[in-house]
Amino acid sequence: MPHKTNSMQHAAQLVANYQPSTVSESQTDYQPNAKKTNAADNSNSSKNELLTDPYAVVLWLRMSEMYGNLWISAHGDTPSKLWASAIKSLSGQQINHGLELLIKRGEKYAPSLPEFVALCKSYHPPTKQITKEKRPPTDKQKVSKHIADMRRALHS
Repeated sequence: MPHKTNSMQHAAQLVANYQPSTVSESQTDYQPNAKKTNAADNSNSSKNELLTDPYAVVLWLRMSEMYGNLWISAHGDTPSKLWASAIKSLSGQQINHGLELLIKRGEKYAPSLPEFVALCKSYHPPTKQITKEKRPPTDKQKVSKHIADMRRALHS
């Protein structure tokens, strides 16, 4: 479990040092045709850039807690640009909903990115209940009098 502990400590440290102004919009966009660079040269800086979104960091922590080494070995200890971009498009309520559904479903394996996004987007905010206005009981004598008054007014 030392790998998981190191990953969790790394992610927790990044959450603590979160500074939203350090990443521009273009740095988190997925660019399939972008020029590839040597991963060893940029591994530390790119990890820090990708983990500036607190939702991404928290999601990675939760997935690591839920799926352990299965998650880390499949997806790494930090989100890819594609995951970071997808997470950025979701609200906190949607992410929480997706995580809750994963727990309720109790599946052994972690979802793919499209599966997780679909779970998150199935969230619908609660609607406000419309209650009927309570009226006092109807006074039948008053209603009869008003109807008689209207009939007289119509026939006069």
